[in-house]
Amino acid sequence: MAALQVVDGGQVHAGVFADGGVGQDISFRAGMGAIAAASPVREKAAVTSTFFVVAYIAISVPVIGLGLMASVTSLKTTGITFAAVMGSLAALALLLLVRRERAVQ
Repeated sequence: MAALQVVDGGQVHAGVFADGGVGQDISFRAGMGAIAAASPVREKAAVTSTFFVVAYIAISVPVIGLGLMASVTSLKTTGITFAAVMGSLAALALLLLVRRERAVQ
């Protein structure tokens, strides 16, 4: 559960929404499953702990970057830029998945 507060032209709109990070949870669980299945038994602890470190860095770096960008530009510009970058990355991922699927067939 998270609270959302949006300032729009002097008016404050507040709301509550349930997020839970479902997409992130699914990705993390799938990645952890693949890592655990592929790693040798003797190295499983080292491999999974490295996965955790990389995952936390991957989660933290964009947030720090957004904070830095918001301190230099406006919050609106930061939000629009973030949405554009994430949309572009999602489109690129979809394109690569479609190309890979066509190559397999």
